[in-house]
Amino acid sequence: MIRALLVTHGNLGSELVNTAQLIVGPQAGVKVLSNEELSSESLCEAVQGELVTYGADDTVIFVDVAGGSCLTACKAAKSTCEKIKVISGVNLPMVLEFFLYRGTLAFDELVERIIGKGRGGIQPL
Repeated sequence: MIRALLVTHGNLGSELVNTAQLIVGPQAGVKVLSNEELSSESLCEAVQGELVTYGADDTVIFVDVAGGSCLTACKAAKSTCEKIKVISGVNLPMVLEFFLYRGTLAFDELVERIIGKGRGGIQPL
């Protein structure tokens, strides 16, 4: 199973997962980490710990902001495993797309689809 790890500021990751699960139902293979009250070093250790505990292969790591402690911690984790993809700018359409297609698409195809859905979710009206 392709797994997800959301690493975000505050409760954003938890709220994205909870909201997505209200739409598509309960999901296995997803973990959330917040940087709240963690130093950069502690967050990096927490990300590494999650990947060791649950396995790193075929894991998509979603980060909220393209910069700062969350991304730094995830980039460090990515350097230890080839089958991790880190995607910044996480939004609800991306999380939904992950849940809906992780069982039918290959890992790299899923990542490209998630990125496209995230970009496509930003629309001027």
